[in-house]
Amino acid sequence: MEGLLTAKGRTLQGADRVQALFHAHTPELVPVLNRLAGQLHRPEADVLLTHAALRPFSPACTQNGQNDTLLRNYDLPPHRREQTIVSSRFLRPVIGMQDMLRGLLDGMNDATLALSLTWGGRCVHGRGFAILIVVRYLLETCDTVDEAVDRLQSLPIAVPPSPLSIP
Repeated sequence: MEGLLTAKGRTLQGADRVQALFHAHTPELVPVLNRLAGQLHRPEADVLLTHAALRPFSPACTQNGQNDTLLRNYDLPPHRREQTIVSSRFLRPVIGMQDMLRGLLDGMNDATLALSLTWGGRCVHGRGFAILIVVRYLLETCDTVDEAVDRLQSLPIAVPPSPLSIP
C-alpha cells in the first residue's frame, strides 16, 4: 500500500486531512470506508481507501458513444489493471469495472445511471479525490444524470476527468 500513497498521505497530518475531506464530501460512504478499512487490517487502509492521497496516475482509457451505445477500451497493459468486474451493494446495487481496490473505471447502478470515464491527456494533479472513487460515489448516491452532474460540481477531484461521459 505504501507505494500507492503520497508522502503526505503517509503522515498523521495528511491522514487527518484526507479523512476530513472524505467526511465532508462523501459522508454517505464513511460507514463503508470504516467497514472496508477494518477488514484490511492495515494501518494506512483508511487513508488508501479514501482515494484522496493516492500518488498521481493517468488512466489510459478511450471510448466512443453514439445512439445510446458506448464502446469502451481499457488502454492499459493487463498487468496494470485489476481486470475485475464487480457487483457490489455498499449503498445500493452497483456493477462496474473495479480499479484501485474499490474505485470504478465505469459502471451502472440500480437506477440505470451509467458512468464512464476517459483520460483526456491533461497531466494535472491537485488536492482531491482520484476520479475512480468519484465514479463509485456518484453511482452509489445518484439516480439521474442531472443529480450526478450537480454532485460532480462540488467534489474536489485530484486529476480532473476529460471528459466524464454520462451515457
